[in-house]
Amino acid sequence: MSHSPGILLPWRCLRGLMPYALPLALLLTLVPGSKGGEWEQGCSAVNARAVGTDEGVVLMKEDGTILSTEHFCHAGEYGDGLIRFQICGATGVNDSVYMTPEGKVALRVRAPDTGDFSEGLAPIQDEHRVWGYMDKEGRVLITPRFEVAGQFHEGLAPVEVNDEWQFIGRSGETALTPRSAGDEVTYLDGFNYGAARVLLDDLATGGSVTGLIAHSGIWVVKPSQEGVGALGDDGLAPFGSATGKIGFLNRTGHVVIPPQFTWLPLTPFSEGLGAVYIGDEGKRKAGFIDELGHWAIPPTFDGVRHFCGGLAPVKIKNRWGFVDRRGQIVIAPQYEEAQSFDAGIADVYYMDQMQKLHHWLINRQGSVLYRSSLEIK
Repeated sequence: MSHSPGILLPWRCLRGLMPYALPLALLLTLVPGSKGGEWEQGCSAVNARAVGTDEGVVLMKEDGTILSTEHFCHAGEYGDGLIRFQICGATGVNDSVYMTPEGKVALRVRAPDTGDFSEGLAPIQDEHRVWGYMDKEGRVLITPRFEVAGQFHEGLAPVEVNDEWQFIGRSGETALTPRSAGDEVTYLDGFNYGAARVLLDDLATGGSVTGLIAHSGIWVVKPSQEGVGALGDDGLAPFGSATGKIGFLNRTGHVVIPPQFTWLPLTPFSEGLGAVYIGDEGKRKAGFIDELGHWAIPPTFDGVRHFCGGLAPVKIKNRWGFVDRRGQIVIAPQYEEAQSFDAGIADVYYMDQMQKLHHWLINRQGSVLYRSSLEIK
């Protein structure tokens, strides 16, 4: 959701400020791995993104060229042609700077906090710490009144107002308020492929339940304790079963891949392949399936993460490397930790001969674009 600051410096992420993992019932489980495992990230096709360095967050091209002249404290994901960066002072965020992937400053606004652009609008917080929305000129088009404000997708944005979650339209009007008898909505994802994931509390048991809701308000997947994940970019959502296994369903709620998997990365399906695990803990193996559930790359790895730019991180004997879509190793396993590529750059963590862990940035050829001088504890 856009009320969060976005990218933190990588070593801070690994030292207790990592993006969260929700319970298994919500199907956002962390993959086993050292130094905190993966964090949520996108898969942009542009050739530049925000990265963390020892001096701060900068805009870097795939060839390692730094395009920004300033160093920032936070940054967001690429969206709507812009990447959000933030300048911090003693009391928090002072300014938000929106840049093109070429490094041109398109917008600079002063606000306590802002979010990423999507469909021409971005969340903005006022001096009272409530959220509204601005356009790409920095003009506030939806008056701040929300406690939480998410991005617009398919013409709707999830917000929380007066402790109630709802979806609003582009003029700020309430378009949909998800409801389920005996449950209280606690979080909304944005829409994708015509459906949005809803997280709820079961008031009778105190447990968490999840479902998928359509624009019409009809439940595509009714809330349940087994849980369902958000629809990914390939139009498939993971869901849990009474057996504890995980499968995948489509936007209409029909099962496409029956439950058979025991673990998932934060983002399983990407570029037509899904990163999945089979087997019980201690004997768990991972590989990649196609959109019909057939093995495209057999489950021979100790860990996997999603594809981006034709490569995916895999773990072999306690070291992470990268494979291509044929399952061939193209960057040898040598890292303590590795994230998926985004905009042609991947964060990896390398243990030197003195057993000190460092943050590196590499390109898809495995060349090091940046080496941090700081040790990660």
